[in-house]
Amino acid sequence: MSVVYMRHPELPGQEIQVGEAAVPVHAAAGWERVPDEELEQRRKQAEAELAKRLAPATEPTSDPAPEAKADEASADPEPPAARPKRRRASEGE
Repeated sequence: MSVVYMRHPELPGQEIQVGEAAVPVHAAAGWERVPDEELEQRRKQAEAELAKRLAPATEPTSDPAPEAKADEASADPEPPAARPKRRRASEGE
């Protein structure tokens, strides 16, 4: 069963999907078929938008690799000898 998209002139922005066999009934009630050309144009536009959204994820960036950033973030800025020794609360003062 193929699906047909229809819209009603008195209901702007409202579209329905009906089976091919139901088209005559809906047409008698004033529903009109959405032209195939319009549906094809929408499909191409949706594909282009999807490709545009996915493109940044596949394009190389000028930033260093995320692993390099993680290594930099975890690198200790001072060697252990340069840091003051911390006392435990149980050692007291």
